[in-house]
Amino acid sequence: MKWFNKFVRLATFTISLTLAGDGVYGGESMQFDVILSEHHFLNGYHQTIHGETIDYVSPSPDHRSALLVRAMDGKSFIEWQTEPVNLNGDPKYVHFIWLAGLGCNLGAKEFYVDIDGAPRFTFRSTTTREWQVTDNEGATLDFKSIMEDRVGDLFGFMTLTLPAAAVRHGQPVTIKVTGEGANSRVWYMTFQGGIKERVTLTPGCMLIKERDHYYQPLAMNIIYLGSPTSATIRAEGCDAIKVALNTGFNRATLNFPRIEAARSVSVSIDIDERQVFAQSIELTPVRPWTIYLTQHTHTDIGYTRPQTEILAEHVRYIDYALDYCDLTDDYPDDAKFRWTCEASWPVREYLTSRPPAQIE
Repeated sequence: MKWFNKFVRLATFTISLTLAGDGVYGGESMQFDVILSEHHFLNGYHQTIHGETIDYVSPSPDHRSALLVRAMDGKSFIEWQTEPVNLNGDPKYVHFIWLAGLGCNLGAKEFYVDIDGAPRFTFRSTTTREWQVTDNEGATLDFKSIMEDRVGDLFGFMTLTLPAAAVRHGQPVTIKVTGEGANSRVWYMTFQGGIKERVTLTPGCMLIKERDHYYQPLAMNIIYLGSPTSATIRAEGCDAIKVALNTGFNRATLNFPRIEAARSVSVSIDIDERQVFAQSIELTPVRPWTIYLTQHTHTDIGYTRPQTEILAEHVRYIDYALDYCDLTDDYPDDAKFRWTCEASWPVREYLTSRPPAQIE
């Protein structure tokens, strides 16, 4: 019977996939602070003065602790200082940046921003992904979301631009955010920790195999704080690659032909035909590994749902598995889909609940 032949495949658990370490990185990372965008940003967060703290998700794995204020009583506030201002070069404006979050899924409430003790801005926790507020002295506060969580809260970069005349060289700026008295749990948060444009290079510890050729990957993590653009990445021994640079966190991979002996290679980044990064890095040979992936499932009746509800799910799983078997009928034998029916209860129910034509 055709169904029996499929069932033999279901009961014969032999699927495997051979890879060669795709995307596995374990070398020592090297970080380089750079200036990639048109503005030189100072860290908008340097140290806490006052406020409730919370551990929360952010767009950056290096930023988890945040200052939190809610639009509750009109008195609660958070306050922090930036890094000291550098006015070398007589800039007209000074730009600060930090990671922020807006709890906007509960509604739009107001938050009030004081700069060095003086009221400057009012913003609302809207679902707008990009916005700007200004004051009458030429200062601006901008927000650009780069991540939305599952409930619709927004996370991204807050940037503050102040006229140079409003700050003092060598001194930090103090920022205070107060929530309105709306008896609401709507929140604003500033993540603790500085953020700067940075390029991180991480050599791969395994090889990637493509069309019978082995390549040694070099991962590049790029923090870019300017407007979205494109960049060209070049390295000795590799073809140049063009990548999109979005505001925030970007990732690219250079694949070098297998390194047989330790050698130094130069890596560079060009934006708008202007070289913004150049650095040499040493690549060393790595041990080739072959990883075999074997599909595995485990039946645990009652773990995810009561027995009275889960049986229909397990019977449907057999339908899905047989469909995948049909879809791979013409594949080489080693590539055909296989599945293990670990428990007899769903199989017995399948044989009694499905039409004879389907079973045959």
